[in-house]
Amino acid sequence: MSNQPPQHDDVVRPIVFPPVLFLVALAAGVCLDLAVALPIFGAGVVRHAVGWPVFVLGAALAVWGQRTMVAADVDPRFKAVGRIVDGGPFRFTRNPLYLSVGLAYVGLACVFDTWWPLTFLPAVFLVLHFGVVLREERYLERRLGDAYRAYRSRVRRWI
Repeated sequence: MSNQPPQHDDVVRPIVFPPVLFLVALAAGVCLDLAVALPIFGAGVVRHAVGWPVFVLGAALAVWGQRTMVAADVDPRFKAVGRIVDGGPFRFTRNPLYLSVGLAYVGLACVFDTWWPLTFLPAVFLVLHFGVVLREERYLERRLGDAYRAYRSRVRRWI
C-alpha cells in the first residue's frame, strides 16, 4: 500500500459512469422496441414474474454493495482508495455493483418485454470491461499494490 496520503485528484477515471451506460442502453432498447417490437415473452404476466425478481435481486445486491463500501468509508468516485473492501458481496465478486446493475438491466428488459436491450448487453459489458473495470484494476494495483494483488487472486472479477 502506498504511504502517501490520498489526494483528491487521485481517483478512478472511468470513460463513463456505469449506471449511465446501462441506462442509455436500456432507454435505446426500449425506444427501438417502440419502432420495431421484439418481445421476449409476449402478452401475459410471465414478463413480470421473471423480470421483477431479477430486478429486485440486482437492486438488493446494489444496496448491499453500497452499504459495504460506505461502512468501509470508500468512495472511489470522490476520494482516493486507501484500502481493499473485501466484506459483504466483495467476498464473492470484485464488482458486485456492476453485476447488480447488469441484473437490474436484464430484469427491466424482461419487464418491458423486449429483446432489444439484451442485444446491446454485450457491447455494454465490453465498454464496462475496457473503459471502467480494467482502469479501476490498474488504479487499485497502483494504489494498493500487493494487498490488491492478493485480493484479486482470491476473489473472481465477476462470479
